[in-house]
Amino acid sequence: MTAWLPETAAALALALFLRLFVVNLARIKGTSMLPTLHSGEWTLVWRLPLLFRPPHRGDVVICHYPGRRMKHCRLLPQAFVKRVIGLPGDTVEWIEGVVHINGEALAEKYLDPARCRIARTRPPRVLGADEYYVLGDHRDRSNDSRSIGPIRRRDLRGHVVCVMWPIRAWRRVR
Repeated sequence: MTAWLPETAAALALALFLRLFVVNLARIKGTSMLPTLHSGEWTLVWRLPLLFRPPHRGDVVICHYPGRRMKHCRLLPQAFVKRVIGLPGDTVEWIEGVVHINGEALAEKYLDPARCRIARTRPPRVLGADEYYVLGDHRDRSNDSRSIGPIRRRDLRGHVVCVMWPIRAWRRVR
């Protein structure tokens, strides 16, 4: 009668291990990553690479903001999807709405100019040894490092690989 118990426990342990350390699904809520990601889409999040290598500039990641918790379950941190713009040691600066990294304008082909109309200038910010600057692609409607500051590597939870659902919207995320 309990012959199935070891197999069930092993399957549950394997599923938990995969979810925590290898791969996960994330549902996109909100418009902060338009036009790259749309609200309601489900994405495949590859967690393993961030355990062994730092993220690259331009990676779309799932991250946590320090102190931000889920509304309905205060024990769990709230997840956000953003793009890594600044890496440790970089100087990030805004000049008339254009992001500059180490004094050079950042080429951001993924942006839609209609969603990036705020042309502010911000003073330079030098990132620390374990700090990353993350931004949403919809710059007019994104809560990101401009307001919360840089985040640490431990707050990066995974790299968004592709949109899985709806099926008609399947695509790689670059």
